[in-house]
Amino acid sequence: CPLAGPDEEFLELAELFLQNIDFYFKNNEKYDRLGGYMYEGLLEKFLSDRHQTLNADILSQMQALGMPVNGDFLLIQIALEDSTSSHLTYIRKLLYDSCPFGKPFIFSDSLYMLCILDEKGTEKERKKALSRIIEGIQEALYRYSCICLISNPFSYMPAIYDARKQCGFLHTILPALKKDGTKSYAYEDYTMYHLFSALEAHMDLSAALPPAFVRFQKSCGRDARILRVYLEENLSFRKCAEALNIHRNTAEYQIRKIEKTLDLDFSDPNIRRQFLLAFQITDYLDR
Repeated sequence: CPLAGPDEEFLELAELFLQNIDFYFKNNEKYDRLGGYMYEGLLEKFLSDRHQTLNADILSQMQALGMPVNGDFLLIQIALEDSTSSHLTYIRKLLYDSCPFGKPFIFSDSLYMLCILDEKGTEKERKKALSRIIEGIQEALYRYSCICLISNPFSYMPAIYDARKQCGFLHTILPALKKDGTKSYAYEDYTMYHLFSALEAHMDLSAALPPAFVRFQKSCGRDARILRVYLEENLSFRKCAEALNIHRNTAEYQIRKIEKTLDLDFSDPNIRRQFLLAFQITDYLDR
């Protein structure tokens, strides 16, 4: 491969090689290692030139290498905070050896991890899986200072191009929005942070907090976590209790007490929407 990156001639040769990979290497002891290299090469090809459809040859190559084609995936860009960028190949090897849940690869001097999510899992299970992935990356790279930029999930392989665009957007706004001590960022959260940063230049964001939420902060602020989880879990006392590891009756008692104190009914969708937005605003103000 040319030092400056794959050109058209290189990609054509790589594709020709891949078309014969089953015949030559499937029973070879080096197959797994070769598969890793070719996996990376195919991802580079998708990122360089987005494919709207997959032809039969590429599809068979992906299946032979154990690459996902349909399903739920996400892309994580691993941004190093120090001057270790020249060691990306070594760091990719660390991830390849230590993190079985994803496929690490390098593209345009950036390190990425393509991860598979359980498409049948609940939202809570998927969030736990993402937490395990981040913990695994941090454990593998414990000697390095890095930040994980996380794309939205996507369901079709060529959409990895869009996932990379999302990670690039996060990396662009990261300096202004980074929270101390935070090492991972979800793209959907930063959609709101990006909006708040644009608004902040023209207004005091605290003035956008609903009066009822301000009353809540003054009288029931210590119960902010349980209320937020209750609203995010779509008003389910059971899910709220499971998330906070408390009894269901305790969760219901606390929420009813808040409603009585504020004279509010959180089953009102307008109130719920106002409070969820207010929590996001306070997240931004406390960054």
